[in-house]
Amino acid sequence: FVSVTKDGKVTATGMDKAGYVTMMELRALMVFDSRDCLAKACAIAVRYSAVRRQGLIDKRTGIEPQVLSYPIQRHRLLVLVADAYAFHFTGTRVLPLVGELRNKVQAGDASSLQHVHGVLCGLKAMCTRMCSDGIEECRKCCGGQGYLLSSGLPELLGYALHYATAEGDNYVMAQQCSRYLLKVLQQVQGGEPGAAVGDLEYLRGGEKLLAVTCPADSLQQMLDPKMLQTAYHQRSLFLLLRLAERYLAAISAGASPMDAWGSVQVDQHAAVQAHVMSTLVANFLTDAYAEANAQCADWIRVAPVLRKVGLLFALHHLTDTPDFLESSFLRPDQMEMAREGVRTLESELAGEAVALVDA
Repeated sequence: FVSVTKDGKVTATGMDKAGYVTMMELRALMVFDSRDCLAKACAIAVRYSAVRRQGLIDKRTGIEPQVLSYPIQRHRLLVLVADAYAFHFTGTRVLPLVGELRNKVQAGDASSLQHVHGVLCGLKAMCTRMCSDGIEECRKCCGGQGYLLSSGLPELLGYALHYATAEGDNYVMAQQCSRYLLKVLQQVQGGEPGAAVGDLEYLRGGEKLLAVTCPADSLQQMLDPKMLQTAYHQRSLFLLLRLAERYLAAISAGASPMDAWGSVQVDQHAAVQAHVMSTLVANFLTDAYAEANAQCADWIRVAPVLRKVGLLFALHHLTDTPDFLESSFLRPDQMEMAREGVRTLESELAGEAVALVDA
């Protein structure tokens, strides 16, 4: 840590690595700010869609239907509302994590620096991208009105876009995260004690986790929060092992370590995206179903809706990729059940859309 006296004398105390903590704090704030930016965009777009009426006049009411009443508009917006809530539950965890790191470094202990760095590289890369993409989708959902500066969306988008390169280009951040994930996986496979802590504990699952398949035979079973967390952990481990396999194959084919690492950059990004999504899903569903809040009257009122939002987040992103089929966790008929779950949850949450963005 650096201090400057009144007469201009600069003194440095503590560990040389202390400066990295400030960088970690900024990245953690970007994850948290992604929540705020996307939440603001969702509030604008959802409220606009609730007021805006367009289409064929309803013979029963004599007026045009709300734009928000169209299933496609509901789908486009509610999944973004769910994303914003997911950022919240993870953001509230990473800020204390960095605060704990700062205290440790001040005490001369930098043992957790690499872990926090690896975790935040992935979260910063994925959350800020999802945020800016989501704001742009909100703008499109408002039609021509969303293009106007008066909507607030162009300015909000312009602000969020800089996060793609601030404190590190997102694709470079993803590569750093993937390198850390592979290192932890190697430690786990080598039997190193204390490896894979926090959000990485699922890496200890190994072959047992890879062999797990979805047991759901009905929509209700597909809405099991524990099963969904397992799904994302299994998929993440599957893609990370595939990344390691392709990297080693390139080495075996005669490529240098640097060239081999460069040849699997697409796989790196996919593995990091899967890991970050597993973190977002686990944090969201764990907090939404936490029994510690069961005695709180306010929580009892909002928990049913919040849990539906969490399930929508998990199911939507599950149906948005073939990875869960490739990892053999899901069967094709179960993927269709998941899609049905998305449609059902969006229909049930339609009446809560304005309240969710106002919250």
